[in-house]
Amino acid sequence: MTGLWHIFGGIIAYSIILCIISTKIAISPLMTALGLLLCLLGAIIPDIDTKSTIRGLIYSKWLLLVPLVLLILRFDPLIIGITTFVGILPFITRHRGLFHSKTVLIIAPIVAASIGYWHQPLYGPKILLGTIFFISGTISHLLLDKFKN
Repeated sequence: MTGLWHIFGGIIAYSIILCIISTKIAISPLMTALGLLLCLLGAIIPDIDTKSTIRGLIYSKWLLLVPLVLLILRFDPLIIGITTFVGILPFITRHRGLFHSKTVLIIAPIVAASIGYWHQPLYGPKILLGTIFFISGTISHLLLDKFKN
């Protein structure tokens, strides 16, 4: 399946989740936009273990800077080490392996959100909402891959 189809699936997943959540709580325009970005990221991240344009963009512009930013912000060295390890994983895993595992794609964002909540408890609702959007994007990716095969 092409990246464009996964982006389309992410937009549909985002729309469904936004409709469900917005009937229960008010979502700010900023969180609405962030939710879309997280859902789209979730929709394309499972293919990070392939040689693709998105992998090049994420690694060259973002992921290499994350440990440095965490260091500057004085995060725990353990978190910096974990972030660095996660950044190396796509290079040492096979396609449709680790990053297409339902368990990894659901548990890893929940663990990351828990760590984020532990460091910034005031942002708990936003972290939870972002996690829901991200996971819905990853689920859309897995569903589209399932229909393709």
